Amino acid sequence: MAFSLCFPLFQPGGHDANGADVVLHLNWGLTVGNDWEINNTTFFAPSTPVLLQILSGNTNANSLLPKGSVYDVPYNSVIEVHVNGGFEHPFHLHGASFWVIKPVGTQIYNYDDPIQRDVVTTGSNYDDEVVFRFVTDNPGPWFFHCHIDWHLQDGLAAVFAADSREVPTIDPPNSELISPRALNTLANNIVADWENLCPYFNANNPDAPFPQLTPEMAYD
Repeated sequence: MAFSLCFPLFQPGGHDANGADVVLHLNWGLTVGNDWEINNTTFFAPSTPVLLQILSGNTNANSLLPKGSVYDVPYNSVIEVHVNGGFEHPFHLHGASFWVIKPVGTQIYNYDDPIQRDVVTTGSNYDDEVVFRFVTDNPGPWFFHCHIDWHLQDGLAAVFAADSREVPTIDPPNSELISPRALNTLANNIVADWENLCPYFNANNPDAPFPQLTPEMAYD
């Protein structure tokens, strides 16, 4: 069904051409080695997830890993994203739904009642682009990636870090049920805890069969 025939239950933020606080242009392409890239950067999954990097005190998007793939976006703002066409990549955004203010196949921008989605295609026309807006009312680093798995595996992804400087100050869910000692450990040793989360997985040779879990290992 054409997006132009669909209407949202909730109205978008920024009802006019100048309604966005931040405008980002994400241009995907292929490298010489046939990896995918966004703005000349191929996404590589970091050994420590972006959220844990932020919780450990690194709140500068320019120094977050993977370098060049993390975009700092301010809190409670309207973000407008332009993605070029040329292949029907189904891009998916975690952490928010967005309003497709210009779907592929048209040059008309709809600022009043565009359809709301969390996946949108870029379209096969090289001269086209898709444009969407979302509101950063959910702090944290949110993954934006092609939903074709092998394209994601080959680097077609980025991260929107919403209000990264405030994320470490936000209490975790049910923090009132966690002891002060546990909260202190969470704050000071979170990267080490992540790295030691699954020692059996870390010790496993990826080219060998995964060892059979025993009840003792499951509760270790």
